[in-house]
Amino acid sequence: MTKTIDASVASLNELDEAASSWSSLQVCSLAEVAQPQKPLLGCIIFYPTYSTWVGGRLRLGLVQCDSSQQSNQQLLYSLLRSVICRALDDEDLQRIELLHPASDAAVYGPLMQLGFEDLTQTEEWHFARLDRDGLQNLANRPAKSGIAVRAGAESDCAEVMKMIHGLANFEKLQAQVRINEDQLRRDIFGERKFAQLFIAECSNSGEILGYALAFDEFWPSGRGVCLEDVFVQPAHRGKGVCSALFSAVARDSLYNRRCHFMSLCYLAWNSAALDVYRHYGFVDITGSDSSKSNGAHFLRLSRDQFRSALGQAL
Repeated sequence: MTKTIDASVASLNELDEAASSWSSLQVCSLAEVAQPQKPLLGCIIFYPTYSTWVGGRLRLGLVQCDSSQQSNQQLLYSLLRSVICRALDDEDLQRIELLHPASDAAVYGPLMQLGFEDLTQTEEWHFARLDRDGLQNLANRPAKSGIAVRAGAESDCAEVMKMIHGLANFEKLQAQVRINEDQLRRDIFGERKFAQLFIAECSNSGEILGYALAFDEFWPSGRGVCLEDVFVQPAHRGKGVCSALFSAVARDSLYNRRCHFMSLCYLAWNSAALDVYRHYGFVDITGSDSSKSNGAHFLRLSRDQFRSALGQAL
């Protein structure tokens, strides 16, 4: 007999102890009632993240089941049902996402059956990661004179919304932007804060030069920061604004949020962006070929698919 339970993060040995105080991190685990001496059959770590296109999302940071169990797929479905139900009950959450290697058939296959889309294959989204040493180096990069980076304010939302559309237009995905200025203001500065906003501006005039948006994330290796957006106004590119934004996010995540790494996603065709990321020390954890199966693939389940996925997981 099994049942799905909530487990404290501190009870799972493979997780970073520092995460036990992270209030936004939740764990759903599957316990076997008949064998209390070995209760943990599987677990999913999940936490809220943010998209400047659709709003709140749920990120699965770890999906793990006991591979020795013959009913491994049913165990996985039991865990996923619990997580999907929570997302369905939370109107702020528009997607469930995770990074997972396509080579792990025991998890990847069932996720595809539930309706998850592999965006690494369909839209060529790749992920890159910067380790702690790289994060330290990035945090210590000196900013060029005339550029200041500060925390975003509610009064910035109108200008940031214009830049969000500019970024989506550049990535040829303008139709995917569904949020508006009011939702952005509520999601970043309201009672439930999904992410942190950084604004680069001219030190003298106060003109907004660009923005960055980041949120905390969690992998079994520890706590990190995901850089969701970085955008520089076209007239100010090549002047050190992008570097200043990266450094500001790195300093905040390293010294204020105790993060061990930084990650970001990019479209494979955007070679110019990849050159910048490599210059900063990022490593592509997806693989140079989007069809490569042993790298981390970006998987997504949209809100309009939640109910059908629940039916598939029965």
